[in-house]
Amino acid sequence: MINTGFREKISRLFSRAVVYILWALFAFFLWTFVFNGISDTSRDKKVTLYINALEVDGTRLSAVLEESMPPGIRMVKAKSFLYSLLGSEDLLNADLYIIRESDFKEFRESFSGMGHFQYKHPEYTYHEFAEDVSGILVYDQEADVRIGADYINYTRIEENEKDTAVLRYYLMFGRNSHHTGEDAVLLTPETLSVEADDAAVAIAEAFLRLNSGK
Repeated sequence: MINTGFREKISRLFSRAVVYILWALFAFFLWTFVFNGISDTSRDKKVTLYINALEVDGTRLSAVLEESMPPGIRMVKAKSFLYSLLGSEDLLNADLYIIRESDFKEFRESFSGMGHFQYKHPEYTYHEFAEDVSGILVYDQEADVRIGADYINYTRIEENEKDTAVLRYYLMFGRNSHHTGEDAVLLTPETLSVEADDAAVAIAEAFLRLNSGK
């Protein structure tokens, strides 16, 4: 038989453990919030690039793209789709995307046309997904196009997918971006009321200048 005193000690220890766990969780979420506040900034001060690849060296890619930041921009955030829950506001309102052809239908409402970008840069290969949506080819194994391959593992795909040789990735502009300039093709009615800039265009140009990798 367990005596009453022992039971009381166990009960007190359990109660303290619960309190310690709750305080630890509180501290974790508090410092996570503080860290995110320090390492992040508002949408109008950053350019976000989401990449639908399983392996993305976002830290290095962000750093190299930040070398081309225009005035008024404090940071570039390049990261895999895996860092955001599907359908989250941050993902659906990014400034730039790198997607596979098969991603178009799922994220159709987040992409825009190229505006005057295509006329300014005829040297790239463009694909018209729809009448008002275009993308720039950045990876095609068969055509030996591998832009940014030093930072993005384009060929690692899900286990249930096949034939990496036909994979093609495209750089897309975000329909809801505040950083695609004043071209009406790139701005929705919601963003026409904000003071837009062309920071995403500058970052897109910087990405397209990256070495092709191996």
